[in-house]
Amino acid sequence: MAGTCAGSSFTVTVNVQPALNNNTLNPASTLVCAGSTVVITGSTPQGGNGTIYTYNWEERINNGSWNSVATSKDYTTGTLSSNNATTNGIYEYRRSVTSGFCGTPDISLIATINVQPVIANVIAGDRIVCDNISPAALTGTPTGGSGTYSYQWQISSDNVSFANVPTNGNSETYVPDPISNTTGSNIIRYFKRIVTSTGATTTSTCLTATSNSVSVTTQSALVNNAITLADPIICNGQGATLINNATLGGGNGTYAYTWQRAVGAGSFSPVSGATSATLATGTLSSNGNASETYSYKRLVTSGACTVPLESNIFVITVLPPIIDNTITADQTICLNATPAQIDGAFATGGNNTIIYSWYRSETSTSAGFNIISGETGQYSAIVSVSDTRLLSVNKEVNQYSDSYS
Repeated sequence: MAGTCAGSSFTVTVNVQPALNNNTLNPASTLVCAGSTVVITGSTPQGGNGTIYTYNWEERINNGSWNSVATSKDYTTGTLSSNNATTNGIYEYRRSVTSGFCGTPDISLIATINVQPVIANVIAGDRIVCDNISPAALTGTPTGGSGTYSYQWQISSDNVSFANVPTNGNSETYVPDPISNTTGSNIIRYFKRIVTSTGATTTSTCLTATSNSVSVTTQSALVNNAITLADPIICNGQGATLINNATLGGGNGTYAYTWQRAVGAGSFSPVSGATSATLATGTLSSNGNASETYSYKRLVTSGACTVPLESNIFVITVLPPIIDNTITADQTICLNATPAQIDGAFATGGNNTIIYSWYRSETSTSAGFNIISGETGQYSAIVSVSDTRLLSVNKEVNQYSDSYS
């Protein structure tokens, strides 16, 4: 029998590593607004060699292809966006883990992030109006969300604390109620709009957006447009200056003026070039030998108060010139003789209340005249001449007559 060789025995150790497990992601599903980033936390895996794990993150957008994006335990997304202005963006993430001899990756469940479009809610245009005038509508077209919206307008007096407007505040546009303002100062109200996207399958903060605030300034009504004149009765050929009779108020405090004039019973028409607070009328004339009236009024605008405030109507009366102021002709008399009475014609014109004054000169027919005391009637007194000299007598009726000697 052939011989046999007995060999020595040896021990083989097979180390079996446990299967990889506990590979989960948090959050598993979430809803965010466009423009957000999300931190996805991965659990600490188990299995493999128990100490060293290799990670690979993959991302898929809107059911597209999977792409590797990171190799860390946890992952922070980039800035996420919606699919379009009204459709969510869908971002999906998964993590694969290997360790030791467990070369077959363990792949986590998919974490899904829904990215909702943000509502853009902007209203434009501060408004400035006058007392008791409705401003133009506050407007702005929202975008984003589901494309269907509900609205709530709010009001504030300080641009800090807002409350819902009492009426008509649920439309895309809003027309604020007019405000009566006779305070002399501006009244300011602020408005903003809350837009909510309706018909969406989910809810989040990005389905409601509050707009910027806009202001509506109500300027005070124009007040105290009054004009006056020191003397409303003037003579033919004179002029006058109409001035303020009160301190203007309202509007924005800067005033624009126009003036209108009516002659006699005629209609008012603009005074060309008259844009100042006061008005110099220029030379005014009577209606021949009769009086004439000139009526004036001032129109004022300021800021948003573009409807002119008319002043009182001030009437200037222009008296006709005094005429027929004549006296009797020259006389030549003897020494110590008594001249005939010097007569004056009945003057007319002015306001027809005639006041006469008589003057005499002993030197000239054109100079050196002095008033004759007490002579205010229609005729002069009798004048006696006791020596040889020139005597000239004159009569004044608000203008001088020719002199006679």
